[in-house]
This record gives sequence, structure tokens and C-alpha cells, in this order.
Amino acid sequence: MFDCHLAQSCLLLAMTRGEFLLSSAVVQSSITSMSKDTSMAFLPSNGGGGGVSKEEYSNTRKLSVDEAIFTIHQHTPPDFIKAVSQSQKLLYRGEEDFGSTCLIMAPEPDLLFFDTYSNDQALEYFTQLERCLRAAEREKENQSSSGKEKEFIVRPSNGHIGTPSSSEAARWGTAVSIWPLGSQFSYSYPKDRTLFFDETNPIDGLTIRSCQLDVEYNRRLNTALTMGKEVMFSSLSAAFPDSSFLAIPSKYDDKLLAAICSIPPENR
Repeated sequence: MFDCHLAQSCLLLAMTRGEFLLSSAVVQSSITSMSKDTSMAFLPSNGGGGGVSKEEYSNTRKLSVDEAIFTIHQHTPPDFIKAVSQSQKLLYRGEEDFGSTCLIMAPEPDLLFFDTYSNDQALEYFTQLERCLRAAEREKENQSSSGKEKEFIVRPSNGHIGTPSSSEAARWGTAVSIWPLGSQFSYSYPKDRTLFFDETNPIDGLTIRSCQLDVEYNRRLNTALTMGKEVMFSSLSAAFPDSSFLAIPSKYDDKLLAAICSIPPENR
């Protein structure tokens, strides 16, 4: 188990020695210019649509781990940071291996593409899940009082899937921890399963079509991480493309958890 208090003490000691934090003004300037640079090509994802060429990678802005941590503090939704802190679990995806570099990625959601799972049942499952979550969003909108901001709900058409299991993520590529970026954040996970779609135990088609999908959304994310469940997530941001996330090599996992522990609870 990762010792949050010990890590925080080590982190504070490193900060006093000038070994950890970069100048926030310098990092923020870099991130601001990145988000405003319309010529910048955010990296597509490895899942469903193939990988990225080395040429695309070399022309893309990259972050050091310290810049990435600053970006998490500034742009990752508090609900996500709180869930990671409470569970001491990270969320991973399998992406192409780019060494020690941290990347801001904005892949096109691919859960409604056949090639993602190359399975007809998977495509049917996510198509019907899209329909069910759209219906849930409409119902929430109808129930909300006038003038109240409607609840944002992740769907296959706007979301990506991550897993708290680095070994499961490694089935899709090199496991990297991912950190959503945005002011609005939504997530969903299966209640009674680990995977949304498990080809060894697919959900009955009638159950899918009747919208009796056993999924939870926008509550108890820390429980989902602790129980090792897949998480579908999406975010909206004025600074980055929608559903953007940071991808950080797993070699930095302990450093990230230490940084998250250093955030005061009232700011998570």
C-alpha cells in the first residue's frame, strides 16, 4: 500500500531542496500557449484507430513530469483527484510507448467503431449503452429545475475507457496513467462486472435493448477504482479539446500519488 503521509513528507522535503516544482508561471505559460495553438496536433489514441507515427509524435508538444503534475493540479477535475487520493488507485490506458514523455491526448472516441473490439456484440452493446445514457441524460434534464445547469453524462460517443489494472491496460499497448482535463467531468462503470464488455461473458441482447444495463454514473468513483472496474470518462474544457487527458508513463506512478497527496483536502 502506498504510504500517503510518508510520500507527502518526502515530497515537501524535495520541494525545499528545489528538486520538484517548476516555476508555476513558466509552466502555466507553456500550457496556455499549448491550448491556444491551433496548429498543434493533439495525439490520437492507440485504441481502435491505430497508432501514431514517430513524425506526428516529434511535432507534438510534450510535457515533463513536473509540468504534467502542475497541469493535473490546475486542470484535472477535483472529483477525479479526490477518487485517486481516496482509493490510492490510478486509471490506466494502453497507448503507444513514447518513453519518459508525458502527453496531452485528445483521441476521437472510438467505442462506436467496430474495429475497436472487432466484435459485433461489442458494437451492439455500446450502441445500446449510448441510447440508454442519452435517455438518462434527457430524464435528468427534465427533472432539473429551470435555470439549473443540466447534468453532464458520459456516453460511448464522447467517452474513453480506462482501467485501474495496469496489466489489463497493457493488453492494448503500453500502460500509462491517464488524467482527464476539464471543468466538467462525467464517468460511468459497471455495477456488477469488471468490464463494460466481456466477450467471454457478453450481456444478453434483450437486456441491452430494454436499457436494463447495470451501470453507475457520476457517483462513487473511488469505489470503482478500488474494485478494479473499467471506467468510462469524458470531460469538457475551454482550455483543451473535449475529452482530453494527460497520459503519463507508469514509471512516475509513485511520484504522481505523492503529488496528489500533497493537495490539501479542501482543494481536491
